[in-house]
Amino acid sequence: MYRYVLTISLILGLLLPGATTILAEEDNPKELDTGFGFSAGSICGNGFSIKKMPMKGVGYQAGIIYLQTKDDSYFNFGCEMLYTLHRASSTALYLIFGVSYEAHSYIEEHWNLDHYEQERVHDNGVAGGFGMGISYNYARWERLWWSGELVLRAYKEEVLPMPQFGVHYLFK
Repeated sequence: MYRYVLTISLILGLLLPGATTILAEEDNPKELDTGFGFSAGSICGNGFSIKKMPMKGVGYQAGIIYLQTKDDSYFNFGCEMLYTLHRASSTALYLIFGVSYEAHSYIEEHWNLDHYEQERVHDNGVAGGFGMGISYNYARWERLWWSGELVLRAYKEEVLPMPQFGVHYLFK
Protein backbone atom coordinates (compact mmCIF):
# COMPACT_ATOMS: atom_id res chain seq x y z
CA MET A 1 0.00 0.00 0.00
CA TYR A 2 2.81 2.40 0.84
CA ARG A 3 4.30 1.99 -2.62
CA TYR A 4 0.98 3.06 -4.14
CA VAL A 5 0.74 6.14 -1.89
CA LEU A 6 4.33 7.11 -2.71
CA THR A 7 3.72 6.60 -6.45
CA ILE A 8 0.54 8.71 -6.38
CA SER A 9 2.34 11.42 -4.37
CA LEU A 10 5.18 11.62 -6.83
CA ILE A 11 2.87 11.66 -9.85
CA LEU A 12 0.72 14.42 -8.36
CA GLY A 13 3.84 16.37 -7.39
CA LEU A 14 5.08 16.23 -10.96
CA LEU A 15 1.73 16.90 -12.65
CA LEU A 16 0.27 19.63 -10.41
CA PRO A 17 2.32 22.56 -11.76
CA GLY A 18 1.29 21.75 -15.34
CA ALA A 19 -2.34 21.15 -14.42
CA THR A 20 -2.63 24.46 -12.60
CA THR A 21 -1.23 26.32 -15.60
CA ILE A 22 -3.89 24.76 -17.83
CA LEU A 23 -6.84 25.01 -15.40
CA ALA A 24 -6.17 28.34 -13.68
CA GLU A 25 -7.98 31.42 -14.92
CA GLU A 26 -5.91 34.53 -14.27
CA ASP A 27 -7.63 37.92 -14.42
CA ASN A 28 -4.61 39.91 -13.29
CA PRO A 29 -1.21 38.33 -13.95
CA LYS A 30 0.48 40.82 -11.57
CA GLU A 31 -1.47 39.47 -8.58
CA LEU A 32 0.55 37.90 -5.75
CA ASP A 33 -0.20 34.20 -5.96
CA THR A 34 2.97 32.13 -5.44
CA GLY A 35 4.59 31.72 -2.05
CA PHE A 36 7.48 30.03 -0.33
CA GLY A 37 7.48 29.23 3.38
CA PHE A 38 6.88 26.53 5.94
CA SER A 39 4.03 24.13 6.58
CA ALA A 40 3.17 21.57 9.24
CA GLY A 41 0.50 18.98 8.69
CA SER A 42 -0.31 15.38 7.95
CA ILE A 43 -1.25 15.99 4.30
CA CYS A 44 0.43 19.26 3.25
CA GLY A 45 3.85 18.01 4.34
CA ASN A 46 6.15 19.22 7.08
CA GLY A 47 8.99 21.61 6.40
CA PHE A 48 9.77 23.84 3.45
CA SER A 49 6.74 24.52 1.32
CA ILE A 50 5.74 26.15 -1.96
CA LYS A 51 2.18 27.31 -2.56
CA LYS A 52 0.27 28.59 -5.59
CA MET A 53 -2.85 30.53 -4.51
CA PRO A 54 -4.78 31.58 -7.64
CA MET A 55 -7.62 34.09 -7.65
CA LYS A 56 -9.77 31.52 -9.49
CA GLY A 57 -9.32 27.91 -10.47
CA VAL A 58 -6.87 25.35 -9.17
CA GLY A 59 -3.65 25.82 -7.20
CA TYR A 60 -1.27 23.59 -5.28
CA GLN A 61 0.86 23.30 -2.18
CA ALA A 62 3.79 20.94 -1.64
CA GLY A 63 6.00 20.49 1.40
CA ILE A 64 9.13 18.45 2.00
CA ILE A 65 11.69 17.88 4.75
CA TYR A 66 14.58 15.50 5.31
CA LEU A 67 16.48 15.41 8.59
CA GLN A 68 19.31 13.08 9.50
CA THR A 69 21.45 12.63 12.58
CA LYS A 70 23.88 9.90 13.51
CA ASP A 71 21.14 7.50 14.66
CA ASP A 72 17.92 8.97 13.25
CA SER A 73 16.47 9.99 9.90
CA TYR A 74 13.12 11.53 9.01
CA PHE A 75 11.58 12.19 5.57
CA ASN A 76 8.19 13.76 4.85
CA PHE A 77 6.60 14.79 1.56
CA GLY A 78 3.07 16.01 0.95
CA CYS A 79 1.19 17.73 -1.84
CA GLU A 80 -2.27 19.24 -2.08
CA MET A 81 -4.52 20.58 -4.81
CA LEU A 82 -6.34 23.78 -3.86
CA TYR A 83 -9.67 24.67 -5.46
CA THR A 84 -10.59 28.34 -5.03
CA LEU A 85 -13.89 29.03 -3.26
CA HIS A 86 -13.10 32.69 -2.46
CA ARG A 87 -10.00 34.85 -2.84
CA ALA A 88 -9.75 38.52 -1.93
CA SER A 89 -6.76 40.78 -1.29
CA SER A 90 -6.26 39.57 2.29
CA THR A 91 -8.31 36.36 2.68
CA ALA A 92 -8.75 33.13 0.78
CA LEU A 93 -10.82 30.00 1.17
CA TYR A 94 -9.98 26.74 -0.64
CA LEU A 95 -11.17 23.16 -0.85
CA ILE A 96 -8.15 20.88 -0.61
CA PHE A 97 -7.27 17.33 -1.57
CA GLY A 98 -3.84 15.83 -1.00
CA VAL A 99 -1.57 12.89 -0.36
CA SER A 100 1.46 12.45 1.88
CA TYR A 101 4.30 10.05 2.58
CA GLU A 102 6.42 9.84 5.73
CA ALA A 103 9.33 7.60 6.68
CA HIS A 104 11.46 7.57 9.80
CA SER A 105 14.27 5.36 10.96
CA TYR A 106 16.01 5.29 14.32
CA ILE A 107 18.42 3.22 16.32
CA GLU A 108 17.87 2.55 20.02
CA GLU A 109 20.42 1.17 22.43
CA HIS A 110 19.25 -1.38 24.99
CA TRP A 111 21.11 -3.24 27.69
CA ASN A 112 21.02 -6.98 27.28
CA LEU A 113 20.98 -8.20 30.89
CA ASP A 114 21.78 -11.79 29.92
CA HIS A 115 25.15 -10.86 28.43
CA TYR A 116 25.76 -7.53 30.22
CA GLU A 117 26.30 -5.67 26.97
CA GLN A 118 24.59 -2.98 24.99
CA GLU A 119 22.55 -3.87 21.88
CA ARG A 120 21.64 -1.56 19.03
CA VAL A 121 18.11 -2.06 17.70
CA HIS A 122 17.22 -0.55 14.30
CA ASP A 123 13.58 0.39 13.74
CA ASN A 124 11.78 1.77 10.66
CA GLY A 125 8.41 3.41 10.33
CA VAL A 126 6.52 4.31 7.17
CA ALA A 127 3.21 6.13 6.91
CA GLY A 128 1.19 7.52 4.08
CA GLY A 129 -2.28 8.77 3.58
CA PHE A 130 -4.62 11.01 1.71
CA GLY A 131 -7.15 13.55 2.82
CA MET A 132 -9.50 16.34 1.93
CA GLY A 133 -10.78 19.39 3.72
CA ILE A 134 -10.88 23.17 3.79
CA SER A 135 -8.16 25.81 3.99
CA TYR A 136 -8.52 29.37 5.29
CA ASN A 137 -5.71 31.81 4.45
CA TYR A 138 -5.20 35.26 5.92
CA ALA A 139 -2.72 37.98 4.97
CA ARG A 140 -1.32 39.69 8.05
CA TRP A 141 0.65 41.95 5.76
CA GLU A 142 0.38 42.16 1.99
CA ARG A 143 2.92 39.40 1.28
CA LEU A 144 2.93 37.30 4.48
CA TRP A 145 0.04 34.81 4.46
CA TRP A 146 -0.93 32.48 7.32
CA SER A 147 -3.01 29.39 6.68
CA GLY A 148 -5.04 27.08 8.84
CA GLU A 149 -6.53 23.91 7.44
CA LEU A 150 -8.77 21.15 8.67
CA VAL A 151 -8.52 17.90 6.74
CA LEU A 152 -10.07 14.49 7.13
CA ARG A 153 -7.10 12.15 6.76
CA ALA A 154 -7.52 8.52 5.79
CA TYR A 155 -4.78 6.27 7.11
CA LYS A 156 -5.09 2.49 7.09
CA GLU A 157 -8.64 1.89 8.36
CA GLU A 158 -9.15 5.20 10.20
CA VAL A 159 -10.38 8.62 9.12
CA LEU A 160 -9.32 11.37 11.51
CA PRO A 161 -9.76 15.16 11.51
CA MET A 162 -6.29 16.74 11.48
CA PRO A 163 -5.28 20.42 11.71
CA GLN A 164 -2.54 21.87 9.51
CA PHE A 165 -0.76 25.22 9.61
CA GLY A 166 1.50 27.21 7.37
CA VAL A 167 3.09 30.57 6.69
CA HIS A 168 4.15 31.69 3.21
CA TYR A 169 5.77 34.77 1.75
CA LEU A 170 4.04 35.57 -1.56
CA PHE A 171 5.71 36.94 -4.67
CA LYS A 172 4.72 37.41 -8.32
